[in-house]
Amino acid sequence: MVMVFGFLKRDVSPIKFTLFIALLIVILCLGSYFVLTPIIKNWYISSEMEAKKSLKEELSGLVAKSNDTNSIEGYVYTKTRKPIYGADVKLSFEWKEGKRSGGFSKSIYTDENGYFVFSGLSRPGEYTLTASVGNVSITKKINFEKKTKTVEIYLPITDIPNCFLEFYVKDKNSGRPLEDVEVYEKNRDLYTKTNENGYGYFKDMTPGRVELLVSAEGYETQNVIFYIPAGTTKLKQTITLSKI
Repeated sequence: MVMVFGFLKRDVSPIKFTLFIALLIVILCLGSYFVLTPIIKNWYISSEMEAKKSLKEELSGLVAKSNDTNSIEGYVYTKTRKPIYGADVKLSFEWKEGKRSGGFSKSIYTDENGYFVFSGLSRPGEYTLTASVGNVSITKKINFEKKTKTVEIYLPITDIPNCFLEFYVKDKNSGRPLEDVEVYEKNRDLYTKTNENGYGYFKDMTPGRVELLVSAEGYETQNVIFYIPAGTTKLKQTITLSKI
């Protein structure tokens, strides 16, 4: 190769020699492209398949873990099979092994689909599940065996009454009522201002989660979150704001 370059450089004009070198470089580049591209492509596909396989194995592991979760879940409906949002669901359990004994009691509210779940249950046995709306309740005994148990509860009611929500906004330090405080309810898109007594209200509030964004000039904005239990017709809240 060195002899060929020496011969060409000696017997060929500089322009032709330069063109020859440029052509040779192009040929070498094209050759490298067609030779290396399939190799690189195969390596990339192989690496991607391995990554997908690893991700799939990881996800399958997570799914297996979620299936291993010991839980009691279910839905609360009216007798016309309408999901109840904000039903109060209570789960209680007592156990005894020789001289040892224990138990617990937990309460949660159903979501907009009437759904509830109690997870992380470690002991098999008979659990007591109570769902209530106002003065109406149903209690069920559930034989739990360390796997997910799904139940449906139908309360003997047809309609869920709305709630009259009233609130008072005060200065946190002095307790003085705050006037013209802006109160915005995010989930139902409601807005109002407090009067000279720091009083405000929303009527016909549906049961469930309430998020109030409370703001006033010179005070820190407060985000107040609570639940209206299904069947509650009147609820009062006191909100305090801190000065900036």
